[in-house]
Amino acid sequence: MKLPNPTGSPAKKYLLIAAGLVSLGLGVIGIFLPLLPTTPFLLLSAFCFIRSSQRLYLWLVNHRIFGAYIHDYLKYRAVPRKTKIFALALLWGTISLSIFLIPGLIVRIILAAVALGVSLHILSLKTRRPGEEGGLAGLAFREIEPRDIPELLVLRTLVKQNRLSAEDLVKMGITEETVAAKLEAAYKGWLCENQNGLIVGFSMGNQDDGEMWVIAVLPEFEGQGIGRKLMLLVQDWLFQSHDELWLTTEHDPGNRAYGFYQSLGWRETGVEKDHSRFVLRKP
Repeated sequence: MKLPNPTGSPAKKYLLIAAGLVSLGLGVIGIFLPLLPTTPFLLLSAFCFIRSSQRLYLWLVNHRIFGAYIHDYLKYRAVPRKTKIFALALLWGTISLSIFLIPGLIVRIILAAVALGVSLHILSLKTRRPGEEGGLAGLAFREIEPRDIPELLVLRTLVKQNRLSAEDLVKMGITEETVAAKLEAAYKGWLCENQNGLIVGFSMGNQDDGEMWVIAVLPEFEGQGIGRKLMLLVQDWLFQSHDELWLTTEHDPGNRAYGFYQSLGWRETGVEKDHSRFVLRKP
C-alpha cells in the first residue's frame, strides 16, 4: 500500500478513480452477498486510489468496515483460491456483457484492457490454502529494500504503542517517496517476515546522527523477541559510526515500548514536549 503523490496525468487519474469506485461498489455488494468476494475488489480499489487520490485512499484504509478487510489481507498476505476464482469469473462475466452491449471498438478495447490488468493483479495475490495462517515458524530477517516501503507504512499504522494513523504519517511528511529518499541517503533498516511473506516488524536508523528512527512490530507478534533482534541489528550498524545512539518516544513509564528500551540498556536523559529522550552508549 503506497502513499505516493497522485499521478500527474489528469486522464489517468480520473480513470483510476473511476476504476477504484467501481471496484469499491463490487466489494460493498460482496459484503452482503456471500458468493461475491469482497477483499480482492477492496484491494483493487486501494491500488487505484493510491495512484490517483490520496484522500480516497486514506478514507478507504481507515474505514471502520472496509479497512478491516484490507488489514486482514495484510495479516496473511494472501487470499483463498475460491475467492480468486469468484472474482475472475464475475469480472470477465461483467466485462463480457459490457463489451457485448456497448458499441464502439475503442471502448471495447479499453474494457478488455482493464479486465486484463485487473485479472493480472488478482492472480498476483498469493493464494492462502485452507488452514494456513501466519505464525512464527520460518521467520526471516533481512535488510529493507525500496519495494518494502508500502507495506512498512501500513504496518506502522497497525501497532499498539505510539500508534500513528495514515493521516498522521502524511502530516509528518512520511510517505513512500520520503522514506525511499531516506534509504538512498543515510538511513538503513531491517525487517522480519513470516513464511507467507508478511512483514511483521521493522526498524530503521539514521547513520548521520545516530538516531534509532523507528521500530514497529505487529501486535500479534509482540513478545516473541522480534523487536529485540530488529533493534540489535540497527544498533550494531549505527555503532559502526557513533559511540552514542539516541531515540525519542512518548513519555509514559507504563508504555510497553518505554520498558522495552530500558530492558535493552537505553537510558532516559530528559523529557521535552511529552516525549522522552533515550540514549545508549557503545559497549
